[in-house]
Amino acid sequence: MFLMCCSSWTIMGYLTNYSFNTLVKLPTTWFFSLASFAISYATIGWISYDRNVYYIVMNY
Repeated sequence: MFLMCCSSWTIMGYLTNYSFNTLVKLPTTWFFSLASFAISYATIGWISYDRNVYYIVMNY
């Protein structure tokens, strides 16, 4: 009886731990992918903006 209780608690603990880890990992991966995308987009935008400013300055 005691062993059954312990094993069920262990299984429950593993399940909760696994689900919690998955729940924690999913937003972090989403956040990191979004952050990397935003950084790359901002870098490209900044480079193109910098080029436009450079062209405007050179044309004047």
